[in-house]
Amino acid sequence: MSEFYPWLEAKNLSGGIDIIDETSQCIRTRVDGRAEGFTNPVDQVRRHGRFVSGFLHELGVALPVVCGVVFCNANSIIGKVNARDVLVFQITGLRYKLDQLYSQFQQPVITEEQLLFIADKFIARRKLDSWRPKYDKSKLRVGVLCRHCHHRSRMEYRYGSWFCPRCGNKDDRAFYEALYDYRLLWGEEISKSEFCEFTRIESKKTAYRLLTGLKLETVGANRNRKYKIPPNIKQMSNKK
Repeated sequence: MSEFYPWLEAKNLSGGIDIIDETSQCIRTRVDGRAEGFTNPVDQVRRHGRFVSGFLHELGVALPVVCGVVFCNANSIIGKVNARDVLVFQITGLRYKLDQLYSQFQQPVITEEQLLFIADKFIARRKLDSWRPKYDKSKLRVGVLCRHCHHRSRMEYRYGSWFCPRCGNKDDRAFYEALYDYRLLWGEEISKSEFCEFTRIESKKTAYRLLTGLKLETVGANRNRKYKIPPNIKQMSNKK
């Protein structure tokens, strides 16, 4: 059961700390007297608290949200703080502050089952966008590149191995590195046609044999089949 929702922001600043609500400033004064300005953590925790309150309201939950800023550095000295709606204290006072809040909010608002439901909703709302660099794919040197030639030469698949036409080097491990690069640049799934285009292999039968030999997880069937390149594809060369 839960009586309130504590939303705490942890800060690791040292020195003298003054938080001025009227100007939305956080000023740190060092031992040598130099003053520095920082983003006001009180404003920050207020924004987050409003978001949490609004989200709980969407779920139909009237759970009080208590916001606080906790300074975790033992060398921080909390000075002037005139924010009345946000708790500001040293980490050593955390237990005491929580005891005070439990004394203030004694009536349970939601059950443990409802609390787990809220937690699931928070997790579901958190969307992570995968970052991908911007580049011109037409300018990339694709294929299985020769490490011996500092990746300047594209290797060819002949007689069951990868050979460099420039230096004559044979390097099957470069094949796995090429798939790893493909995963980073184009994505974790690759079709037989995409594999042929990337490696410059003309025979689709050869491409099929190479892909199935990796024993990768697949999605789709027949012409729509794609092979999922795992994050550890480079390490798979050591298992051969």
